[in-house]
Amino acid sequence: MRELMGAAPETLARVCRLLDRLELRYLQLPDSPIGVGIGVSFGESGFEVISVIGPPSDQSVKLTAGIARDVPQDRLQILDLCNRHTQELSQFPIYLHDAQAGWDVLMQVDFPVQLLEDVPPFFLNVVQSLPPIAAQAREPFVEADCAGSPYEWTEADTTRLMLRSTM
Repeated sequence: MRELMGAAPETLARVCRLLDRLELRYLQLPDSPIGVGIGVSFGESGFEVISVIGPPSDQSVKLTAGIARDVPQDRLQILDLCNRHTQELSQFPIYLHDAQAGWDVLMQVDFPVQLLEDVPPFFLNVVQSLPPIAAQAREPFVEADCAGSPYEWTEADTTRLMLRSTM
């Protein structure tokens, strides 16, 4: 298992030290088969998962927020909504994660860990911005009656988001 993870645990430990310096609280999440992660909650404004996968990406950090889980399996409509959002706000792209266990829409950004350590204010801004931007991105899905269920700060949803952020 260690070979699959590479430096991912060490990279996540670097992120945790940075979060500690920024005085942000986080929760260790169960490892996925190919990655490690933590959850960061902002109370009413949502949460995100910060994850690191094994090589060759074990020096990059993924920040992922759930837009909707178990969306209707209407690929054309879901992808159209994802594309519209991403055209308007390309720095926070969203995508369809389709799996046999259900279709979800996720927002995910990816940065080298060294950048986050070198520019902590940038990291803080991204971490704090992701949940509210994800909540806004959910609105068109609700309006189109294809929002599925919202992600919630529960063990089941954080584990689901962790797994999907690394696959």
